[in-house]
Amino acid sequence: MFVLQFIRGMLMAMADSVPGVSGGTIAFILGFYDKFITSLNNIASKDKEKRKEAILFLAKLGVGWGLGFVLSVLFITSVFETHIYSISSIFLGLILGAIPIIILQERETMKGKYHHLLFTLLGLTLVFSITHFNPIIRGG
Repeated sequence: MFVLQFIRGMLMAMADSVPGVSGGTIAFILGFYDKFITSLNNIASKDKEKRKEAILFLAKLGVGWGLGFVLSVLFITSVFETHIYSISSIFLGLILGAIPIIILQERETMKGKYHHLLFTLLGLTLVFSITHFNPIIRGG
């Protein structure tokens, strides 16, 4: 299981090295986001077994993350210099691909709570506004 956690950590680090992409997105797509968050919570647990399991899981993930970060610095930065739009498009695709997964997983939880979509619209409006009124992006 070490190899799996190691690879997951590497993939999270590579995603973290791309502006606007989160290792959490990769954790979600790969299906271990809940375990990751629960492990972070269990570090402070009074249950010694839960704490031990959480530390072991996060340590394996962390070793992979460390190596993935180093590889990202060495590899992805050089690729960014020549293929910025290709790499950015891959990660944008991962983010957009995660949206239907989130909707499917949270469909039951969201039933009858559609007023929360107002926060989604608020977030979209905020991103649009920040981008639209940013003088650097507008050339001013």
